[in-house]
Amino acid sequence: MYCLFSFAPCPARYIAHYAVWGTISALSPEYNGVPFGTIQSFADGPLSDSTGVPYFYVADISDTHRNIAYNNSASLSLSQAEGPYCQNMGLDPEEPTCSRVTLVGKVR
Repeated sequence: MYCLFSFAPCPARYIAHYAVWGTISALSPEYNGVPFGTIQSFADGPLSDSTGVPYFYVADISDTHRNIAYNNSASLSLSQAEGPYCQNMGLDPEEPTCSRVTLVGKVR
């Protein structure tokens, strides 16, 4: 995937393409509306036709499902360390040079 990193959406799409899990946070009815994060796997479409839009399969009994049913505003935090770039470049996943992104929106 070629990416011109000076174009802001491009790094986010790159990270979403190579990540296979992230932390999805939503308001929790169980904790009086306080944000609560859970680890969740996702995909952004087939590898050959990545969209940058995360797709989730969430069980009805999961905390994630309950939280999104309560309020569908959510954030998804991802790290570039999930893909090959940081390791291939010898970057420490904790360093700022290994990018992170948080996607924010409504879950449908």
